[in-house]
Amino acid sequence: MFAMDAKVASLGESLTNFEKEVVKATDTDIEKAKSSRPYYDKKRELDELVRFRQLLTMKIASGAD
Repeated sequence: MFAMDAKVASLGESLTNFEKEVVKATDTDIEKAKSSRPYYDKKRELDELVRFRQLLTMKIASGAD
């Protein structure tokens, strides 16, 4: 019975450590997302401008015919 109690205690401790690591990893991921957000915002803005330029170029080319 003592061995079973020890194993349960050990598994409980392992679970607690695992939960702490998950929280730590989640916090790290959130911080990375916050720090990289300005990059992705500007990338999206650039992509929109490129698409607009392509559309404008096509309209100018079709109007020149």
